[in-house]
Amino acid sequence: PIETAIYLEHQFFQRYRRLGPLRRLTQGYLRALIWAGRRSRIARAGIRGLASLLAPRSFHERELRELDPALLVVPSLGYFDVDAYLVRSARRHKVTSVGIVVNWDNTTNKGMALARPDYAIVWGEKMRRESILHHDMAPERVLTAGAAHYDGYFRPETFIDRSEFCRSRGLDPAKPIILYAAMSPRRYP
Repeated sequence: PIETAIYLEHQFFQRYRRLGPLRRLTQGYLRALIWAGRRSRIARAGIRGLASLLAPRSFHERELRELDPALLVVPSLGYFDVDAYLVRSARRHKVTSVGIVVNWDNTTNKGMALARPDYAIVWGEKMRRESILHHDMAPERVLTAGAAHYDGYFRPETFIDRSEFCRSRGLDPAKPIILYAAMSPRRYP
């Protein structure tokens, strides 16, 4: 996963170079932030603070005020822009926020969380450690619950035997089945 993040960063800077001289001047600044953010918890806190100061403050403020919810649940630890805005708004309205990690590699390849939710729900111990190490979550606020969106695959009523599967799809049950589940060539050429 760290190789993926480095690859995506490289791709970003490759595209950034083509945008003109003014944009290129900021590359050094961005690279310095990335370098510092990878190495220092204090730098990450400063970056999150800067993002909080510069971010729009009107993101769903009215809805949070009118609904007065007890809990906000977002599908990340704050590394998606919309989630970061919502978590910051929730904090201003004293609403507890929970970030659920929805994919196995999201704690390592989505970049730094620009707004940390109050709690995190992760799949397992490795993801828990990554949430603490890379996203500065407090250990007592990271809960391990597995991958809920895959629970349906483990319910016996969803199982189908091979012969029924093949019959329903017009396949020959005597032949092997190959599943080729490739990643997008746009992202991983």
